[in-house]
Amino acid sequence: MLAHFKDYLLWIQAKKFGFTLQQLAALALASKTWVNFCVIYLLDR
Repeated sequence: MLAHFKDYLLWIQAKKFGFTLQQLAALALASKTWVNFCVIYLLDR
C-alpha cells in the first residue's frame, strides 16, 4: 500500500510540473510500476 501511495505522490508531482504522458510512461517504466501508474491515471481522470 505504501508503494502505491508513493506512486500517487509521484503522479501528483508529475502533473504539477506538467509532464507529458510519454514522460510519465518513461518514468513508470523506469520505476517498474507502470501498472500502478495506469491504475492511478484511470482513477485520476
